[in-house]
Amino acid sequence: MTIRPSILLVDDYPDMLYNLSLPLEIAGFQTSTASNGIEALDILKTQTIDLILSDIVMPDMDGYQLFHQVRENSAWINIPFLFITGCLLDSEIRYGKELGVDDYLVKPVKTDHLLSAVRGKLKRQQQLINRHKSIS
Repeated sequence: MTIRPSILLVDDYPDMLYNLSLPLEIAGFQTSTASNGIEALDILKTQTIDLILSDIVMPDMDGYQLFHQVRENSAWINIPFLFITGCLLDSEIRYGKELGVDDYLVKPVKTDHLLSAVRGKLKRQQQLINRHKSIS
């Protein structure tokens, strides 16, 4: 049996979580959902997550704060992190990229673009893991 990669989706709109999780699950991914950064951190503490796809503007803990918390934890630092947001300001996009986020998708994202970004980041993560194993 093949292990399905696990993706954590973080967005405060239930419809968006559904619209993101459905094509990912059809494509063979396992998804978990959270409505803000605090819920996402709780999931990260209890589940193995292979990739995080997070909105930026959310109540309680926004995507930027979540990104900082993830990158500060040595157990989570290598998890690919993608922002998906409706914010179209160049300054916001630049800020996200300067933080070191792995990718930045703008809503509404086409399914094929979403799947390509997710597959590409997971492939790169696996390459890095394999490289590290071959060096050790």
